[in-house]
Amino acid sequence: MVVSETPLVKKNHQIAQKLIEKVPMTVIAESLAISTSTVIRKLKEFKFKTDLSSNSHVLG
Repeated sequence: MVVSETPLVKKNHQIAQKLIEKVPMTVIAESLAISTSTVIRKLKEFKFKTDLSSNSHVLG
């Protein structure tokens, strides 16, 4: 699998990683020299996979 290494991909990865680590949005923004609005916008753009197989007992 090939993963792009562009500045935009790197910045999005950095935002995602910091959100996973539960770093506050203001700290993410300051550390990446972006606005908190950008962090919020990127958070809304991220797609989260839902593992539906773990909920099979509810559906059955």
